[in-house]
Amino acid sequence: MAQWAADRAMFNEESDRACEGDRDAFLHLRVWGEGAGEPTAAVALAWVLATEECEFYSGDEQAAFALNAKAAKMGYPVALSNTGMRLIEGLGTPPDPELGVGLTLMAIQGGYGKAAAFLAMKFADGTEVPQDLAFARQLLLKADSMDTDEALMTRAWGTYHRINND
Repeated sequence: MAQWAADRAMFNEESDRACEGDRDAFLHLRVWGEGAGEPTAAVALAWVLATEECEFYSGDEQAAFALNAKAAKMGYPVALSNTGMRLIEGLGTPPDPELGVGLTLMAIQGGYGKAAAFLAMKFADGTEVPQDLAFARQLLLKADSMDTDEALMTRAWGTYHRINND
């Protein structure tokens, strides 16, 4: 993830401004995310388009999927995770849980700890992928070891414990 950190920080700031209605920031994301195909910009733009609270929300889940998928092809771990989760859920694309799990595992290998937490919740829940509590626990331990966001980890472990009845 280190190789993406500077660009990710910059385009995340742009997406926050775009979300608040800054048209120049939104256009900048479009130029870099759609035009230049910069993966961190593409993911940031997809977030703006798919987040209802954002000023430039379009509700176009297919466009958000396409932007993430394009960035995933460039190996960006956040995009691999986003694309994987969208494939598992069938959000903006027909569902393909097997491919989604594979992409999300690649995101984890790429250093994106949130991907492990997101995937753990899917395997704990068992709605979109076959339930596998042992694998969910492994993923949660991996996410913990990657210094994943505390709020996300609390939610993920809560899902696991609620379903595991412990």
